Amino acid sequence: MEKPRIRNLLYACVILHNMILKDEGRAICEDYEEENQSNTLEISDKEKEANSNEMYDNITHHNFQTNLVEHI
Repeated sequence: MEKPRIRNLLYACVILHNMILKDEGRAICEDYEEENQSNTLEISDKEKEANSNEMYDNITHHNFQTNLVEHI
């Protein structure tokens, strides 16, 4: 593998690792967001489960992975 590809793969792994830690509530530091941010939306447990199931769908997983690589 060439160095830029390895670097991008490493960045993707670190980002995904941090996203997992944040989702599980085990992040080392808090996000510093504005307190008056009103664009967050609470969802029900049923919706969370549906989102989780969608994440494990092979096609959706591949699309998320592709989007992340393109973003980096």
